[in-house]
Amino acid sequence: MAIYQLDDLTPAIHETAFVHPDAVVIGDVTIGAESTVWPMAVLRGDYGTNAVVPNQLKVHPGALALGVPAKVLEGRSNAEMIRFSAEQYVRNGARFRQGLRRLD
Repeated sequence: MAIYQLDDLTPAIHETAFVHPDAVVIGDVTIGAESTVWPMAVLRGDYGTNAVVPNQLKVHPGALALGVPAKVLEGRSNAEMIRFSAEQYVRNGARFRQGLRRLD
């Protein structure tokens, strides 16, 4: 498995958890006792937005999915929010280039 520190955010993985070697764990992520993380999963704790999107959930254009479990809020997204989010991803790319350190 690939385990990364991001800036000062370090994953905490319980010794009884199973994390598949093909999974990636980054930043402020806590994996509790007897938890399982399967192949190709990416657990990224850089903003910790507290959204869990269940399988088969449909999020239509213009909607947001928020919460645990995620609830779809129709019509809550807009062009300005999308622009803002895109800018955040660009900044986040720079943050990852500078602050990401592999720990395993």
